[in-house]
Amino acid sequence: MTAQSSSPVPMVPQHGGRANTTIANELGTTRGIRLQHDNFTVSFTPDTASKQIESAIDELRSRDAAKMRPAIDEESIDGLKFSECVLKKLAIELLRERLVDFDSIMDLFNKRVKFLTA
Repeated sequence: MTAQSSSPVPMVPQHGGRANTTIANELGTTRGIRLQHDNFTVSFTPDTASKQIESAIDELRSRDAAKMRPAIDEESIDGLKFSECVLKKLAIELLRERLVDFDSIMDLFNKRVKFLTA
């Protein structure tokens, strides 16, 4: 996880796009935190306070990772085989199940997060 500009920078080992997508979705939907993510990082906006980041990470760690799911862009449904034959809601759930990576999420939650100021 990183923070842009001069805001605090939490340093977390890479856990891949699937874990980052899930973490970003959970932080965005449950805490309303604006962020970006890719295969390597979850980046917070410069206006996100370090205490807010720490609190959000602590809150995520206390939750059941098995219930966490990544956000799915509805455009990705078009890439599914037989997408025209599958209900949109079912297709979204199918993609969520395929993209979740509980092992990486749990490994990440068990790591110590170190905060630095850039």
